[in-house]
Amino acid sequence: MLEVTNRCDLACPMCLRDKVDFVTQDMDPHFIRDLLNASAPPNAIWPYGFGEPLLYPYLFEAIRHMKKKGAIVSLSTSGTHLDRSTGAEMISSRLDYLIVAFDGATPQTYEKYRRGANFDQVKDNVERFLAFKTSIQSQIHITLQMILLNGTRNEVSAFKQLWTRNGVDQVRLREDLLKRPKIAALARNCGVHRPCFFLWRGPLFVQAAGTVVPCPYYHGSEPFGDLKAQSVEQAWNSPKMTELRQAHVSGDLSKFPVCRACPRYQPHAALAAASFFITTTEIRRYLPVVERIQQRLGKTFFE
Repeated sequence: MLEVTNRCDLACPMCLRDKVDFVTQDMDPHFIRDLLNASAPPNAIWPYGFGEPLLYPYLFEAIRHMKKKGAIVSLSTSGTHLDRSTGAEMISSRLDYLIVAFDGATPQTYEKYRRGANFDQVKDNVERFLAFKTSIQSQIHITLQMILLNGTRNEVSAFKQLWTRNGVDQVRLREDLLKRPKIAALARNCGVHRPCFFLWRGPLFVQAAGTVVPCPYYHGSEPFGDLKAQSVEQAWNSPKMTELRQAHVSGDLSKFPVCRACPRYQPHAALAAASFFITTTEIRRYLPVVERIQQRLGKTFFE
């Protein structure tokens, strides 16, 4: 995960941006190019983090370079800056996956949670992009996503109806992890219920400054590495990362309060083990299928 920018023009109440302290900045485009040229080509790259990636002036230049390296590239956006020219650039960059975070099926609900965005304007942006995608028969995979918040749970049917249309490949409903009772109860435990498999499987989270943390929840904490001074391998296996992995195995997270309070869902052990033997490309291909099975069964295997 490359946090190309941590700038954002919205103030969504469910976001952690206002709960941690960090310096607002963009990632140096030369750093991205040097990183990709110096390291073995990654299987997948997510060029986003704590900010709105469409605010990054070098986004599509970076994506094109990622694609030249053979990476699967996925992007998440609020859609506020998805105008005609941006949509055309997105298609021509050969982006593989796009998630549009659209929390609400009505203007009142949407603008409550996406503070600073206009429902009709963003809806028009997305509809125009969908029409463009279908007109040129682009293969970009588009997911319309809504977080299940207090005000959006009553709009699930309306949200599905709104975005079940040509050009949309997946309509996704996600739990608000910070509010989920089961997760909150687990977070209160002094130990860890299961070692976090993301510490072994990845992805590595690279902040806008080039520093490395285990995951986005460590934003604002002391970095675990610095890719301006280390290789990816050195950062991935740094002493601090090794110590964190050992703490997860032993179950003693007393030195890592961020992990103790982690709201992230851990996938079923069988799925976690299987992920080490298949590529991210294959995971992304079958992800929508498994999500639909989960929705029909009413059970969660991963999130």
